[in-house]
Amino acid sequence: MALLSACAGVERVRYSPLVVIDRPARSPSQVETFLTQRPSRAYQEIGVLTYRAGTAAKYVDVVQYMREKAAQLGADGIITMGSSVGPNMAVDEDVILTKRDFQAMAIIYKK
Repeated sequence: MALLSACAGVERVRYSPLVVIDRPARSPSQVETFLTQRPSRAYQEIGVLTYRAGTAAKYVDVVQYMREKAAQLGADGIITMGSSVGPNMAVDEDVILTKRDFQAMAIIYKK
C-alpha cells in the first residue's frame, strides 16, 4: 500500500522541460536537494517540477516525490522554489480544501 501511494505521488509531479536531455534514470537517493541555497557547483537548469498538494500534505513527502521524478529524468539535483496558492475545492458544504502548488527546478551538473 505504501508503495502504491508513493508511486501515485510521483505521477502527480508535472515536469515542464526547459531543455531536452537524454540521461539514464538514477536512484532518488542520488538526487541532491537544495532547500535554502543553490549548489556551489556549476549546473544547468533542465526543467520545472510542480506538485499540487492538499492542506494535509507533508512538505517532506512533497520534496521526496519531486526527487523521485527528478531521478526518473536523470537529474543530479533539485532546487526548491517555494509554493503558491492553487485552487480551492469544496469537500462538502461546510469544508473547503485549499490546494498549493509546490515547485522545484531540476538540474544537472556541468562537467
